[in-house]
This record gives sequence, C-alpha cells and structure tokens, in this order.
Amino acid sequence: MKKILVLFICIFVFHFIIALFYSRSIVTSSDFYFSKSRWLNQNSKHVTNCYDETSHISYFSLMNNEFVRKNCRLPLFTGVVYSVSINARSKEMSSTKDRLMIFFGDKILTSVSITNNIWHPYNSYFTIAGKNDWSERSLKILACSGSSIDVSSFYVKKLSFVENYFRKKRIDKFYIRQIVKNGDFTQNLEGWDIWKGDDSLVKVINNNGNSSFVRFSNPQMNLVGIRQNINLTTGLVYRMSASSKVSPDNTNKYFASRVELQLPNSKNYVLRWQNANNNWIRKDLVFTNDISCKAILLVYVGFGKNFAPGDFKDIRIDESR
Repeated sequence: MKKILVLFICIFVFHFIIALFYSRSIVTSSDFYFSKSRWLNQNSKHVTNCYDETSHISYFSLMNNEFVRKNCRLPLFTGVVYSVSINARSKEMSSTKDRLMIFFGDKILTSVSITNNIWHPYNSYFTIAGKNDWSERSLKILACSGSSIDVSSFYVKKLSFVENYFRKKRIDKFYIRQIVKNGDFTQNLEGWDIWKGDDSLVKVINNNGNSSFVRFSNPQMNLVGIRQNINLTTGLVYRMSASSKVSPDNTNKYFASRVELQLPNSKNYVLRWQNANNNWIRKDLVFTNDISCKAILLVYVGFGKNFAPGDFKDIRIDESR
C-alpha cells in the first residue's frame, strides 16, 4: 500500500514539474489538410489547400479581408502570457501594411505583420484583461493586406511558469513608447483638461523636487477629475498603469479613485482603488486594442458620491511594438 502511495505521489510531482517548466500548446495546427484542421472560410466551407512543392509545405491563401475560422475552447487566464506562432509569407515584398489579425470571438488577441515573400516564422504575444475565459468561441485569422498572404501553420501556446516569469521581466522591452502626455505632472497640467469639478479642486504638488503628483479634492462628494485624448491603433498591445493614494485630509475608509480609458465602442478599461491607503499603490492593466480610435483617458475621484480626496502620479499607457 505504501509503495502504491509513493508511486502516486511521484507521478503527481512529475506532472506538476512538467506543467511548471514546459509550455503547453492550446491551439495546434501543424498543417491545413481538411481532415486535420477543420478550418472554415468566410463562406463556412473548408479552406482550399495549396501545396508548395519546393518547400513541401501545405498552406492556404488569404486575400484582403478574407479569413478562416474554427470553433474551439481556449483556457485563457488573466495575467498569463500567451504566444502566437505563424509560419507565413506575403505574395510580394511588403511593409507592415500586410498584417494577420487573430480574433477570439469579438476580441482581438494580437496581430502579426508579414514582411517577407518567403516562408518565415512570426511570433507575437498577448495577455487578457478581466475574468478568466473558458468559453467556446470562433477563433479567426483575418488578413489585412494589399496582397495575398499564405499561411502554413498556426499555434497558440500558454507559456510555462518559467517563460512567463522571464517574459514579464523583459516586458519593458516589449513596449516601445509611452503615449500619455505629461503623465508625471512635471509640467503642471499641460496636456490635461478639467473633466469634472472646478479648477480650484485640482492641484499639482511637487514632492521636494523629486517627483510631482496631482491632488483632487471633492468636499461636495462629487466627481472631480481631468481628461486627455489618447490615440490607439488596432492590433497593438497596451499596458495602462498608475499610482494612487488618499490625501492627508481623507477621513473616509472607502476610497473611490479611478483611472479609466473610454473607447468609442463603449468598451472601458479601468484601474480602481477602493481601500483607503496612505502609501502609493500602483496598479496596471494589459489589453489588446481592437479598434483604431481616439480614446478618452480619465483620472478622477468621487465615484459613487463618496468623499474621497486623493492623489495620482506616474500615469502611463505603454504601446507595444
């Protein structure tokens, strides 16, 4: 009996180690033969396969706005990094205008620029915001290009614990520019407009020359905040982050400060601080944008008509490559 128990424990530990250190493919499509892939085109018919006799590769072609899809269930977890690998080529030498976009339901996961007319592996990474998602939806590969794009393989992988850890360590290299103007408030309120409340309720404070932050007062328990227009691009990954704390005159145990990005398609991304804390608390949120637009960035206190004077600093939206 003891031997069986020890054997069971060893098997469990072995599988745990495998799960910990090795990545797992959650979508695999090594080729696009009918019987294996079950990919359908926009007319709900099986994709038409081609064969490259020189490279001995089976593939399908997509023109502009054409797509292939398949219904599947992806175990997507908040905060986990996933990789997308595509082997593809453009019909002609192209710039970044030739792009494949990967959708899951109505959410764009990522996009890949196809820049070569020979077979080449392309990799991209994405994370999801909000709740974990296990639902079955339509996984779609859409071509946005001036020429035809050939695709021979497609994978979505959940990175292992180790890969995920080190990719997050390198996450700053993944983002190439910060798009919020004067998010550190070193230039007072330049780049910002008053959104709610009076000018007298918004004040920029310099912290002994080291850093600056903005302080909101709401004695009437109304919304008080500032706003800024932000240009977003379809298919890029963004990381929104900010630090907040209560002001010294806040005697309320409940803190209702927010940094909110409002998109014209009624989709909002929100950072929330609810518990009063005298120390700076930093929060961030990563999302993949699915619409090129001018969004509105709001920074405010007083949500829910609470007395919530608060401070904000280092407000950033980092844009991916």
